[in-house]
Amino acid sequence: MKARIIHITVTVVLVMGIAGQSGFARGLLGERYIGFEVGQTNPGDGDLSNFDNSIFGVGGGLNVPITPNIDAGFSLSYSKISGNHLGITLKGTGKSYLGNIHYHFRPDQKVNPYVGLYAGIVSTDTKASNIFGIGVSDHDDDVAFSILGGLEVGLSESLAVYPSVAYQRVGGFDDVSTGIGVSLWFNEFLFGTLS
Repeated sequence: MKARIIHITVTVVLVMGIAGQSGFARGLLGERYIGFEVGQTNPGDGDLSNFDNSIFGVGGGLNVPITPNIDAGFSLSYSKISGNHLGITLKGTGKSYLGNIHYHFRPDQKVNPYVGLYAGIVSTDTKASNIFGIGVSDHDDDVAFSILGGLEVGLSESLAVYPSVAYQRVGGFDDVSTGIGVSLWFNEFLFGTLS
């Protein structure tokens, strides 16, 4: 039972950095693009942070403006957690495939509040083992969705920050996360995001 609880916790935490953090700045809202993101999430769960206090993730996605205020998109992401605590080794990976839609209230303004909805599939693999090599592993594919709100804050023509708060539900489990990201446009077509 404890192994199942650890797996569920890993599943929820791996998704947190995925669903709520995908980049939207400069503004990226209202822009047609394909982009990539590198990020890190700090798990809020005390037991999980004993194993790994920094979950690494990478992702990519596309965005298509539908109207001046509405964007639709799709994102793929991968995150990984691993560590040792009290003789137990824990490893977990998460992959997400999420469609999204955003409504931004003040297009083309320096401060642009927005809300978004993500929905899709999250696939997780976890493995926990003790010092004797005895362990358990699990694989899950769950339906996931996230509702988030935030601000695009344009600092210059090429730089923006975007604080956000998100509610996520994966399978039967939910959580709330906060995040902040920075996007830098290198030229008219190329940007990078750090969250």
